[in-house]
This record gives sequence, C-alpha cells and structure tokens, in this order.
Amino acid sequence: MLKNTLPGKKAWLKHKGLIMGIKSTIEKQVPADVKTKLITMIIEGKQSQLSLMDWINDQGYDISKSAINRYCIKIKHELTGLECVGITSSDFSEHKQEYEELGRLLTLKFFADEKIGDVIHKIKGES
Repeated sequence: MLKNTLPGKKAWLKHKGLIMGIKSTIEKQVPADVKTKLITMIIEGKQSQLSLMDWINDQGYDISKSAINRYCIKIKHELTGLECVGITSSDFSEHKQEYEELGRLLTLKFFADEKIGDVIHKIKGES
C-alpha cells in the first residue's frame, strides 16, 4: 500500500530510517535535552566532531566518533532541507536563542519521524 503511494516514497522513508527501523546510537541512548544541546552545538559549527564526542561522553553517554559523524550529517541534511544553508557562525552569536529553538524543534521532528516509522511498521505487520 505505502509502496505505491508516491514515487520515491520508499527512498525517503529509507533515508529517514523508517523502513529499516535502525535508530542511531544517539537516538537510542541520548535524552531529548542533551540532543537539543548537541544539535545546537552542531548548528553553531564551532566545535570539531571529536570535541562533540568528548562533550557528549562527558555527559555520561558512550557515543563513538562515527555516531557523531552520522548525526552531524543528518543534522546538516535537515538544515539543507530547511533552506538554512547560508547559516554562519556569526549568525549564531546574533541569533543564539533562535538557533537553540531550532535545535529543540529538530529534536521534536526526529522524534516524530521515529514515531511515524513505528506506525508504518505496525501497519505493515513488521516488528
């Protein structure tokens, strides 16, 4: 049923991780408030992936550099989709509150995408 609704729908669902059902280590282990801070730091763009990994590990979560890399790619892809391509670090300092809100909203969006995937899996009879 879902397969024939729109061309490219399966590719979109796979990209969002909704077909395979594979959730990233960050999605599985890190609570929303820490993810929001991490997303805000990624958007700000002042820290390397290694320093992001060190920060999140200091928060008590065992997250690899590869997981951080995949999450950074996901965030940057979302920002591109939201036409936030021209964001610079100087913009961040001027609009810190808005970027923090963007981080919170992206966290909610990822949560909603995950729940949509769960519903789709139930409809398709997958576990």
